[in-house]
Amino acid sequence: MLAAIWFAGCGFVCLGLFFHAWQLAFRAVFLFVFLPTVAAAAAGYLWGGAILDRGKTSTLGQALTRGVVIAAAAFVIFAALFAVALPVVERGWSWRQSGGLFVLTSMLGVFLAGPVVLFGGMVAGGTLYLFGRSAPTRQTNIDPL
Repeated sequence: MLAAIWFAGCGFVCLGLFFHAWQLAFRAVFLFVFLPTVAAAAAGYLWGGAILDRGKTSTLGQALTRGVVIAAAAFVIFAALFAVALPVVERGWSWRQSGGLFVLTSMLGVFLAGPVVLFGGMVAGGTLYLFGRSAPTRQTNIDPL
């Protein structure tokens, strides 16, 4: 759960910095800030725990790589959510276009949002790894007195 919150927070901060100067309508905030944040949380929940597992991730480089892979998975989740949500939120789009929207978002989105996704994944993976290493470990031997 910590990884889900961590990736959602990093995704939200990256998107907030990316869209901070733009005046966006509520539906645009929903589509381009809320949906990617939910996708980052889902990917972090599903695959981010491995960064905190000392047996699976032992170096910062591995954490950065895992962060990028998790961010790429979050982008695929976002593309699916976007393809489903756009016909509901915007007029002029139909459910029949959802498959094409998924392909279009997946292909062109890589060029438009790819650097933000890669940077955000590296930051989230690296900082989560460092946070996990700085947290105290649990003691299994408890001395009664």
